[in-house]
Amino acid sequence: MKFELPKLKYPEDGLVPYISKQTVQYHYGTHTKKYYDTVNKLIKDTVFEKHETLDDLIINGLVNADTKLFNNACQAWNHTFYWDSIGPKNDTDVSSELNKAFTTSFGSFNKFKDNFTEVFVDGFGSMWTWLILEGKDLRIKNTPNAGCPLTKKGQIPLLVVDGWEHSYYLQYPADKAGYMKAIWNIINWEVLNDRFKQASA
Repeated sequence: MKFELPKLKYPEDGLVPYISKQTVQYHYGTHTKKYYDTVNKLIKDTVFEKHETLDDLIINGLVNADTKLFNNACQAWNHTFYWDSIGPKNDTDVSSELNKAFTTSFGSFNKFKDNFTEVFVDGFGSMWTWLILEGKDLRIKNTPNAGCPLTKKGQIPLLVVDGWEHSYYLQYPADKAGYMKAIWNIINWEVLNDRFKQASA
């Protein structure tokens, strides 16, 4: 089985001015692609070729395995989830169901944003910041390096922001807060609303 890098659902300049075309070309076209290429190279002629999706490979093939393949598979999955979490700015609002969940878990939608921003900006080193559904509660968590919620039973990821320096340094050098402020303008709420609806079913 060969894993293909999913095509972006928007043009490379579709996130401008919040994320530059150059950043997308490098981060998606070179960096994300390399993870997929490495996974395909590592699984060639091994038992891992039987897995048809990255989800299956990570959950059933490599869970808790501290290997080069595990790291690259998780990074490929994390990046794809990230690219699908953002998109060109549109008029889609947070659904009433998700907004209610934000209020229940954090006090309000704005308090969720403040909490997420704080957790992201305070995150140390190479990391990811996730919004996950755990039981009936929404939680915000950082994972270091290639950490992925798929490896944790009961955690359903809804949103992720890449906190590795390569994700923002071309446009926001040494400015994680500025990058996170920009990200709020391009969150794909249509996708998040759908993810929450499915996760809550």
